[in-house]
Amino acid sequence: MSIRIKVIAIIIAIVVVITASSIAIGLYFADNNLVATIENDMTVVVEIAEELVSANLDLFRSTARAVADRLSAAGPGDIEAVLREQVRRNGYLSIAILGVDDAVTSHGDALPDEGYIGTSYAKRALFGETVVSSTEKDRSGRLVVRICAPMSESRIMVATLPGTVFRDIISKFKIWNTGNIFMLDWDGVMIANTRLWLVEERRNFADEARYDPSVESVGKFYGTMIRGGSGVGNYIFENSERICAYMPVSRSYDGWSIGAVAPIAESPIATVGRILMIAGGVVLALGVAAALLAAKKISGPMEKINEQNIRLVDLMQMVESASQAKSQLLASISHEVRAPLNAIVETSDLTRDRNLDEPTKRYISDMKQMSRSLLKIITNVLDFSIMEAGKMDLSPVDFDIVEMYGDICRQAQFMMNGTMLQFRRRLGEEVPPVIYADEVRVRQIITNLVNNAIQFTREGCVDLLIDRETVNGRECLLIKVEDTGIGIKEEDFSKLFDPFQRLDVKKHGNKPGTGLGLSITKRFVDMMGGRITLESKYGEGSTFTVWLPLVVGDYSKAVMKDDSLRIFVSEGTNVLIADDDPAELESAIALLAKSNIKADVAESGMEAVDKIRGKRYDLVMIKKEMREMDGIAAVRCIRAFSGAYFRKAPIIAMIDRERDREALLNSGFSDSIIQPLETPMLNRMLLKWLPSSKMLDWTEASRITQSA
Repeated sequence: MSIRIKVIAIIIAIVVVITASSIAIGLYFADNNLVATIENDMTVVVEIAEELVSANLDLFRSTARAVADRLSAAGPGDIEAVLREQVRRNGYLSIAILGVDDAVTSHGDALPDEGYIGTSYAKRALFGETVVSSTEKDRSGRLVVRICAPMSESRIMVATLPGTVFRDIISKFKIWNTGNIFMLDWDGVMIANTRLWLVEERRNFADEARYDPSVESVGKFYGTMIRGGSGVGNYIFENSERICAYMPVSRSYDGWSIGAVAPIAESPIATVGRILMIAGGVVLALGVAAALLAAKKISGPMEKINEQNIRLVDLMQMVESASQAKSQLLASISHEVRAPLNAIVETSDLTRDRNLDEPTKRYISDMKQMSRSLLKIITNVLDFSIMEAGKMDLSPVDFDIVEMYGDICRQAQFMMNGTMLQFRRRLGEEVPPVIYADEVRVRQIITNLVNNAIQFTREGCVDLLIDRETVNGRECLLIKVEDTGIGIKEEDFSKLFDPFQRLDVKKHGNKPGTGLGLSITKRFVDMMGGRITLESKYGEGSTFTVWLPLVVGDYSKAVMKDDSLRIFVSEGTNVLIADDDPAELESAIALLAKSNIKADVAESGMEAVDKIRGKRYDLVMIKKEMREMDGIAAVRCIRAFSGAYFRKAPIIAMIDRERDREALLNSGFSDSIIQPLETPMLNRMLLKWLPSSKMLDWTEASRITQSA
């Protein structure tokens, strides 16, 4: 063999080895890096599409509510004209007014059947919910979507849109060459797809998979979606393997799902593979120069993908930073503002027990009430943030509605002092004295409505009615607040319950408030399964009516206030109280001293842990939120010590809000008490947790009191 042939063979061998190695390395990195990148990108696309669909669902509902309100306000002779106008203005195929007992009024075509009032969508609308339906076929076979909005207790409005409305919303999304966005309803029916025939035929692959093996993988995949799943996965359709990112449609409220799907053959992975093979052929023909060119062609797409990933990471970091800033701000409000207000309430409670004349006692009581009002404003802001995060829960208890009614009336009367307003109230005879519900939320609902009425009423009166009423066969607690104030314009009805909305700001800009009261009230009513309505005439006044499900409570379990309960303990009763706020700590020490308790103090969670390790306490009270080690971390440290005492010692959490109670009990606390501390609740806590051997009888207690 000639030297020339050997050299050629060696060069060819080197080129083959370099080419094969380059292709293998390129495919390895493509498989390990591009797959994750593509899955992330597909997930981002479906998240954007979901937000767009959810925003349009909210728009459909708000528009339908506005139309329903417009029809409700129209006179009998104007209904037909209003129907025509709203059909034209909103692009509806038709609008129909359906009633439980009366005839149907409608305009347009693709109308619902008269029996539509019996469907689940109509029934939900009758209970006050605005509902967007899945696609359905009307009497003529046309594909439509219905929007049901409440008008009254027995009538609803049904607006009809073309069945391709969701397809139109997502039709602009294009993924690779033939990829697209699609949507399924809770049954797996296709309600949006760029392939119109899949929507018009209302294809349901989850059902078809039972009989057609060719779509079995599609059916299983779609079954996962309609069960509320989210993620990225593969399935085969039309002999093509596809990659799909999917998630629930958060604001459909009916279990809809949305997905971004495209054939894997069109993905950058497949494209990179083809480029590598072509590059390999070029390298074999042209040698090292062609190999370098192929490598350059590969690096270009990779750099673009990396740049996109960097931008996405930066965006996520910005979102996380904003979220953390919001959380830090709310934490600061909770600790820095609530703490001094709590101290004012506790100090006023201590001062009230002194030998003061009646006017001074009233002044102190008023100061306490107004401090609580400021706390309620802060609570509204925090409640709204918690509800926005979806973490608000209800805590029903048996409570005295009569006592609550009296508290609210006294506060309202105080707010009216110095005005020409008259406060009229009535508690119905049929209202049970004790009900079972979330006491804190019921109180907030009533207080927000009454305070709002007083705030925007200059003259005349504010009426509060609490009664018992049966609505559609269901026992309800009726709450009605009526005023002779400024009233509300009809065009403002739809945005009244939106957060941070304050109407007539220019005319009444000096009125305080967060703009959250009515928004929070509406959300609490919805959470409790109730309904709220508004009647108002601008310049003459407004009436807010709330119906809440009524459950009669157990009187023996009701949490009753008892200012006469006094607790006295023997000398040597060991109590530790941990709080990082000096004013609150001083108030707690003074309240405990009234029961003959000389409490030890700790100004941090770490100090509390150190003290309880060196001394056996009969009772430990630790504030949940502290700057250094908080209460939860402290109690976990204590429970982790060896010994029966540390496992069983009564440790009470001092908290701002009752909703934290269950989580605290799971963290190791024995019980919880609300700050600011008040004598009746503190006495009940001492009676419950201190050893009975430490309690003094009345004779010994009187001796200690007289000697003091």
